[in-house]
Amino acid sequence: MCLALPYQDLYGPVKKTRLWLKGAIESWIRSLEYAIKDAEAAGHPTSVAAEGAFGVILGAGYLGLARWIGGQESGKAQYEGAIAAFTSQLGAETKDEAQLGIGQLEKVKERYAGTRA
Repeated sequence: MCLALPYQDLYGPVKKTRLWLKGAIESWIRSLEYAIKDAEAAGHPTSVAAEGAFGVILGAGYLGLARWIGGQESGKAQYEGAIAAFTSQLGAETKDEAQLGIGQLEKVKERYAGTRA
């Protein structure tokens, strides 16, 4: 049984998607909002870039991946932006965190690549 639900994504067009994917997108939006608040409170940059905070970059990557899986091509660019941000951190003192972030995002991409809406 395929669960489909029309919904209005907060940052995209109306799509049909599986119920779990709708929940994932909503969850990652909230997660990213909290990551941004946490980074701001700690005085860290909130950009998805080399200087960005780990949680913000990771959250943006997961949100982009969920959107991409849901059929929103803009999600691919968001995911790739997070991978690029982590990649640019590989030579810095944040190397271990960057490798962890890339590994997590790539693992989830591999797991769900065949489930695009």
